[in-house]
Amino acid sequence: MPKHHAYHFSTASVLALALASTSVFAETESNSMAQYTTCAVYHRMLAGAYRQDSQTPDLVDIEIEKMNAFIASAKNVGKQTFGVEAVEQEFLLAWREDTQLMESQINRNYKNIARLRINHKQRCAALQD
Repeated sequence: MPKHHAYHFSTASVLALALASTSVFAETESNSMAQYTTCAVYHRMLAGAYRQDSQTPDLVDIEIEKMNAFIASAKNVGKQTFGVEAVEQEFLLAWREDTQLMESQINRNYKNIARLRINHKQRCAALQD
């Protein structure tokens, strides 16, 4: 007789999983502000993880440089999409959303940073090229 397992998920958990599984990086002809912003936040999270690990201080600077490059790209693309006046506000909204999602994915613990690498490392590396 097969065993049945009951799984209980909160609405927030289901939403977070759905958002994580839907690709912000859908294949399009051009890259979006959302893609660049997500990668900027990803590199910001890596910098935070490296900052906590006192054995890797040089990596903090590398990740911050990558973050800044993605921020610049996000804002450049955003200007074309939202206009010069609205780009900053749209960028900050996207930044906050991505930060909250990634903090949830690692359970607000930088020791769980590998969870973000699984979702974002290859996508961000491809976007960087």
